[in-house]
Amino acid sequence: FLSRVSLAAEDISNFYNAKKSSFVTEESVMLEYVVLANDNFRDQVSVTEEALRAAYETEVEQSANESERRARHILIANGEGALDKITNLKAQIVKGEDFAELATRHSDDIASKDTGGDLGFAPKGTFAPEFEQILDKLAINSVSEPVKTQYGYHLIELLEIRARPVEPFDVSAPRLREDLIERETDRLLSNNLEEFSNMAFSGSLEELKSVYGVKIKTTEAFNRSTASGLFAKDDALRRVFNEALYDGELNAEVFEVEPGLWMTFRIKEFKPK
Repeated sequence: FLSRVSLAAEDISNFYNAKKSSFVTEESVMLEYVVLANDNFRDQVSVTEEALRAAYETEVEQSANESERRARHILIANGEGALDKITNLKAQIVKGEDFAELATRHSDDIASKDTGGDLGFAPKGTFAPEFEQILDKLAINSVSEPVKTQYGYHLIELLEIRARPVEPFDVSAPRLREDLIERETDRLLSNNLEEFSNMAFSGSLEELKSVYGVKIKTTEAFNRSTASGLFAKDDALRRVFNEALYDGELNAEVFEVEPGLWMTFRIKEFKPK
């Protein structure tokens, strides 16, 4: 039926005037931008065998001062008669009943009851504070009095203490290498940020590319509603839609667009509202 419809110019004009707000477009921009992160400095970092060995020895020394404890417990969950029940279990242990058997039969900790209450080796700070305080005072193979935590009442037995185990050097080396590279690239990034910012302020994106090897990327045109990725963040949007930058003559002040990632940009094209 479209062929049967005819519209007068006046009708079109009246419709447009009545709906003017529907035809307004938001101001939009197209950007060129660069980002700088610690990865930009990886090529400048090399890790020697000597540095790896030193890092490993440091880890070995630290582990000697970081003990792990193996304990087992019986938990009676909060409820009527909980304290009486745990007190009765302690009396049975004093009389010679096997701790593990009692844990299997009576403990409310479903994660450990099938292993006789054994919690395995764990570093300090793993358990509830009240549990940890008692564990600090126990001698090996001794059983605590009832201990109250948010979970209920516990009987705790300390079984073993050992230094935190350290993997062999060959196993640890790849992880230590990455740690050392990460630490050094973080340092280089921090040391170069001021110069990078100064160059962005007074120079061009091409200069930043030449000095730091960053890639100049170009966005599609977007407005406040269609911004995506890094530019959808409130801080980035505020910086992008800044009248002082609309003419494309200046780079934006360098800012941290997300943790460890620093950016500057220049407006390549601006379309007003």
